[in-house]
Amino acid sequence: MGHIWVEVITGNLEGTARRSVKALVDTGATLTEPLKEHVKVEAGSVELWEIVNDAASMPHPMHLHGFPMWVVERRNSPRQVAELAVDYRGRLPTDLGLKDTVLIWPGETVKAVVKFDVAERGQLFPFHCHNLEHEDGGLMINISIL
Repeated sequence: MGHIWVEVITGNLEGTARRSVKALVDTGATLTEPLKEHVKVEAGSVELWEIVNDAASMPHPMHLHGFPMWVVERRNSPRQVAELAVDYRGRLPTDLGLKDTVLIWPGETVKAVVKFDVAERGQLFPFHCHNLEHEDGGLMINISIL
């Protein structure tokens, strides 16, 4: 199945205030065993996520419930993907606009901005792979809004 890592840069979009979660999304959770780990996020915060897909893996359409993502950069894209880039940041036509799902190719790194704008704290929002067998196999983690 491979692994997905998330490097979270908080506070501002320049990356000066960093909080490295290195959340290995492959937590081992299953349908009968709930998620044990949560990524904690402050309500109203804006985060820059760096999502990394293992080079020996496969494409993962990563989906975040409740909050749109704005893709700001793609790096280390496979050649046939990189050739489709529409700007110097490596973004694809499908990256333009707000997204709830972002496809991460093997070996690729995607940076996306997420604004955790919620009216009610204490909620959990899943972040998971949209390949059904990966989701069922535990390629997911909860985002806990503080």
